[in-house]
Amino acid sequence: MRRTLRKSIRLRKECHEFIAYYSRIANMEKATGPRRVSLVINLTGRQRKYDCDALNMAVNDALVACDMLIGDREGEAYWGN
Repeated sequence: MRRTLRKSIRLRKECHEFIAYYSRIANMEKATGPRRVSLVINLTGRQRKYDCDALNMAVNDALVACDMLIGDREGEAYWGN
């Protein structure tokens, strides 16, 4: 159990750092209102399918942590194109 928890904490931290880094490179302004979020994942070869809800939750948490979203509740972020 300990190893799984440590790994999930490490992966969450990497996700936050990754999104924060690329938002700084793209010169994105901090969120002042609701934003629309789209996520595209390309699987190649023999990669396994993913759990959509887990990915959305991780990305939302990272976007909120680096102030790219004001929150991840309904009305604060919209999913889609």
